[in-house]
Amino acid sequence: MSVPGGNRWRAALAALAVVAVLACAWFGWSWWSAEHSDFARRADDRDAALQAGTEGLARLYTIDHGTAGSDVDAWINVTEGSLSEEFRKDRRSHIERARERRISSTAQVRHGALSALDIQAGRASMLAVLNVEVATDGGERTNKRSTLLAELRRTEGGWKISSVQAQR
Repeated sequence: MSVPGGNRWRAALAALAVVAVLACAWFGWSWWSAEHSDFARRADDRDAALQAGTEGLARLYTIDHGTAGSDVDAWINVTEGSLSEEFRKDRRSHIERARERRISSTAQVRHGALSALDIQAGRASMLAVLNVEVATDGGERTNKRSTLLAELRRTEGGWKISSVQAQR
């Protein structure tokens, strides 16, 4: 014995199931294409450059007389080109100065943004505001705020700082 309208319910449920499957497929494809688009890759490159620049600048303005050797090595690791070569060449004098003056300096990037990014050329420019706490000879810590323009280059080891200039 058949229930009146039973076929209509089955047809409606089947149609609803087909619509649900099609909607899932469309949303899945949309998500996948957005995740793998050029826009997403550019955003990932931008984020990587900004993060490397932020971490690198904080590293460059941090040194402690007790760990001066590893701190200067960290400067070398976050830089490239002539800036890195300058730190390599003057490594011993940076370490001696930090130890003689008992320097302790800690930096934190408060704000940072890329002002230019050329993914194909592997170059970026970054503006940053740093808070730097400095103490010498075990004295009181002083706070200094610096605005910097950093140039970054993409290397095999990731984004590295190639130059830094103080801004007024």
